[in-house]
Amino acid sequence: MVTEIRESLSNSLIRFATDRSIERGELERTLQGSGTTTPPSALAAMDYARLWESVVLWVGWRLQPRDHIWN
Repeated sequence: MVTEIRESLSNSLIRFATDRSIERGELERTLQGSGTTTPPSALAAMDYARLWESVVLWVGWRLQPRDHIWN
């Protein structure tokens, strides 16, 4: 039971962070292609978003049941 909950939570976190990462990448490309100078605050926000996604992915991978990873 605990393993199933842990695996479900892990998969949800990984999926969520991956989706946010894709959306952030699309936003970065849009900002770069807009032809205007991107404000430093927007670049800082993208950096923080990348960091946050990395943390969520790390937690998601750490929650993966160990027997699931190696089998």
